Amino acid sequence: MRLGYAQGDESVPARAESLMSGGPREWFGQTRGAIVAALGRPTQVESRTAFPNQPRSRDSLVTFHYDGAAFVFLTTKGLDHDILTAATVWQSRFLEHSPIILGASVANVRSFFGDPSSGSTPHMLYSTSEGILDHLELWFDQDRLVRLKWIYGVD
Repeated sequence: MRLGYAQGDESVPARAESLMSGGPREWFGQTRGAIVAALGRPTQVESRTAFPNQPRSRDSLVTFHYDGAAFVFLTTKGLDHDILTAATVWQSRFLEHSPIILGASVANVRSFFGDPSSGSTPHMLYSTSEGILDHLELWFDQDRLVRLKWIYGVD
């Protein structure tokens, strides 16, 4: 693992790798059915073509909106197969299993990732470096964590 945020060759602790590659898909599941079973029905569902430049593609992106989170699924083979590709969280109830909580300081988040940087920032991006890449974006307001977004690589 290497930090994906211009941090050279610093290694990321195993706990950070687990959070980047796991997070919501580990806590709630990787399919629409698993998310609904874990969180209940979403407040809103959106669907759009996954590959608009490929008119014959039956793949779609389906977004489940909850009060405080959104989950994006890639559906293939029509709507018969799906996988979680992104999750954005801005309410703490979706982070009960997370080692990083909303309100955490920039310094504490950097420490979790083994990031030697210092100073204020509104945004961080960490990525896995082996195999299919997963990413975790973090947003801060007044040096406090307010939003996390997982982007999962798809094979």
